[in-house]
Amino acid sequence: MLPLRIFGIPVRINWSVAILAILGIGVYDGFALVMFTFGVVAAVLLHELGHAFTARRFGGSDIMVTLYAFGGLTTFQPGVERPMSSFRLFLVAAAGSATGIITGGALFLLIRNDVLTPRNVDIEALAWGFILAGLIWGALNWLPIGPLDGAHMLRHFLAATVPSRAASIARTVSIIVGAATVIVAISLDQLFLAVIAGVMTVSTLSEPAPASRPRAERGDSAPDDDEESDPPVVPEDPPAADGPPVFPI
Repeated sequence: MLPLRIFGIPVRINWSVAILAILGIGVYDGFALVMFTFGVVAAVLLHELGHAFTARRFGGSDIMVTLYAFGGLTTFQPGVERPMSSFRLFLVAAAGSATGIITGGALFLLIRNDVLTPRNVDIEALAWGFILAGLIWGALNWLPIGPLDGAHMLRHFLAATVPSRAASIARTVSIIVGAATVIVAISLDQLFLAVIAGVMTVSTLSEPAPASRPRAERGDSAPDDDEESDPPVVPEDPPAADGPPVFPI
């Protein structure tokens, strides 16, 4: 584990991030594959820092970024003196992919319009690794499936609008979108994406369906733990008191 600190945010990089190189196998080899992997890791790190800096801006504490095989995660405590609203938690969840889409999209446009021209295949691999993880995977990460950012965004939005049914609606949407993604990915011969979406959908299906709370219990008491604001992100199934919110890529 390689520990770093970026603008005051603790960052831990697990050596398993090297597995991300498989995304470039068949397209690049040798040093170009190494550069491609660096580009992917850089985009993943920027994505997680998007979560982290937004959380800190809204009063989050104990922020930690961890990069590992196939992605990363950001954990934080939303704050006690100034609990985050569901809207702010929505913004924290959205900030990761937004950062990647903006930076990856800008790089893609600069290259496509010949404003920037990679000097050699190694620099080209670095750029396309960043674009793949930042722009393309960033957009896919907004899908409301399983642990993706899109699922967190949906839950926070529903917690602010229909808190009593937030978890059940989010679960149903996640299953439907996940199944649809698998079908579309298979039709496009994107088997890797189909497998990832399938695993996430099965994981969601294996979770117990949340039960709606009686009307008398809705919004009449403090959140079930000391991390969430009022209303909690997922009222029927709040995180454990010792487990901070997690935003995986």
